[in-house]
Amino acid sequence: MKPFTLKHFESWCKLLICDNGKPFKLEPFQRAYVEDVFSGRPVCWLVVPEGNGKTTLVAALGLYGLRFGEGAQIPIAASTRDQIRIMYRQMKGFVTRSELGEPDDEKRWIECFDGYRQIHLRGPGKTRRGETLGQIEVYAADAGTADGVIPYPYGFLDELHRHKDLALHRTWRGKLNKRGAQLIVISTAGEPGHEFEMTRERIKNEATDRLEDGPFARYATEQVVLHEWAVRNDSDILNADVVEAANPLSTVTAESLKAKLADPTMTEAHWRRFTCNIATRDEGKEPFIDLEDWDGLASKASEVGKHVYLGADGSRTWDTTVVAWASQDDEGIVDVDARVFSVRKDIPCHVLHERGKIDFEDVEAFVLDLFDRFYVEQVAYDPRYLERSMEIVHARIPDSDIKAVEPSSKEMRDALQAMFNLVAEGRLRHRGDPVLRGHIGNAGAERGLASDSSVSGGEIRRVRRLDGRLPIDAVPAMALAVWRASAVQLNAEPLMMAL
Repeated sequence: MKPFTLKHFESWCKLLICDNGKPFKLEPFQRAYVEDVFSGRPVCWLVVPEGNGKTTLVAALGLYGLRFGEGAQIPIAASTRDQIRIMYRQMKGFVTRSELGEPDDEKRWIECFDGYRQIHLRGPGKTRRGETLGQIEVYAADAGTADGVIPYPYGFLDELHRHKDLALHRTWRGKLNKRGAQLIVISTAGEPGHEFEMTRERIKNEATDRLEDGPFARYATEQVVLHEWAVRNDSDILNADVVEAANPLSTVTAESLKAKLADPTMTEAHWRRFTCNIATRDEGKEPFIDLEDWDGLASKASEVGKHVYLGADGSRTWDTTVVAWASQDDEGIVDVDARVFSVRKDIPCHVLHERGKIDFEDVEAFVLDLFDRFYVEQVAYDPRYLERSMEIVHARIPDSDIKAVEPSSKEMRDALQAMFNLVAEGRLRHRGDPVLRGHIGNAGAERGLASDSSVSGGEIRRVRRLDGRLPIDAVPAMALAVWRASAVQLNAEPLMMAL
C-alpha cells in the first residue's frame, strides 16, 4: 500500500494500542477528515467539541508522519505547557504500548526523550544508538521558540482557540512550500472576536466547496479545508439528542452528556463552548450588566427613600470599600446609591484615604451617619474585611439588624441575581454616578446553565473583574442593598426604625 493514503494510514493505525488495550480505529468523522488531509490541501482544520479524541488523532497522525515522512521534522504547538505534557504522554503511550520502540521490518524504531519532549525516528548508523532519521518536538505556543521550525510532512497547531493569536499559524503557513508540508489545526470553538473565530468565519465565507448537513459542515477552497461539528441553534443546547449528534465520537452518548450537564460545576459558558462548540466568551467575561442597560436606568429623579437597606463590600489596601443603600418605592422601583472609599489615586472614588490603607473608622462613621439620615431596616455585608466595623456599628445601635453574607454563599448569588433581574425588568434606578458606572463596566458574570433553553443565561454564580487592575466592589455592595430592598412587599410595615 502507498503511504499517505487513507487505506495505508488505517492499516498502520491497527498497530497503535490505546490505553484501553485495544487497537486504535478511526471513527467515521476522523476518516473523513484524514481523507481530506491526504488530498493534499496545505491547511486542514478540524473544529469539534472537547472529549472527541482530538489529542489521540494528532498523536496517531504525528507518529505516522514521523515514520513515513522522509527526514520528518514535525512541530506540535500546544496551547499551554500543561497541554504539552498531555500531548507528549499520549504519543509516548502509543510508542510504549505498541512496541514502536523495537526495530520494525525496515530496522527503524521510535525513541522518546522525556527531558526534551522530543520523539525521534531512528535507524542503523555509525553508533550503537543508530542515526536520527526524523523527529517530533512539542512546543508551547506562547514560548516563542517554534517560529524557526520548517515543518515536514506536518505541523500541528493544537487547540488553536487557546493561542494568543494566529501568528504561529501565519509563520508556519509561510514555510509549508519549502518541503511540501501541511498545517493541521485541531481545536474547539473560541471566543467571539478572537482572531481564531474571525479566521474560521472567513474560511466559511470564502469556501468554494461547502457541505452543511445538520451538526456537520465542511468548507473548502484549493488551499484550506475546515471540518466542523457543532450545535447549530441556541435553542437546542439542552437537547441531549441534538448535542450528542454534534459530538461525533461514538463514546459520547446522550447519557454521558446528561451526566456532564448535571455536574454542579458546569456553567453555561463552558457547556456552550466546549460541549456544543459554539463560540462563547470564557467564564466571567460576559458582562454582568451591559453598560447600555445600566445607562438607560440613570435618572435625575432617582432618590433613595426613607426606609433603606444597606449593602457593604470591603478591602483593606488594593481594592475599594463600598457602602450602598437602596429603597423600593410604591411602584416597585428600587433606587440605589453608593459611596466608594479607595486608597488609590488612580481609581475614581468618592473618598480617598491617602495612607495606603482604608480608614475603617471613616467607613464606620459614614454607616452611622446613614442610620441618622434614614430608617435603616437591615445591613448585609461581606465579612472578610468589615466584620469588626459592623460589630462596632451594632454596639452603637444594638437594635440594628446586621447580617454577614459570605461571598460564595447562596445568599450572595441571590443578591447578584436580584440586581440583574431588576435591571432586566427596568425596575432599578440610579443617579448616573460615573464612579459606580466604572465598577459596573468592569464586572463580568459567571453563570450556571438555565434549566430552560429558551431562557437567555442561567443563574449568576459570581462576578469577577474583567480588568484585574480595576475594582468592582460597588457591584456586590449594591447587589446586597437592592436584594433586601426588592424583597419587601409593597405597602408593608417597616421591619425596624432606627432611633
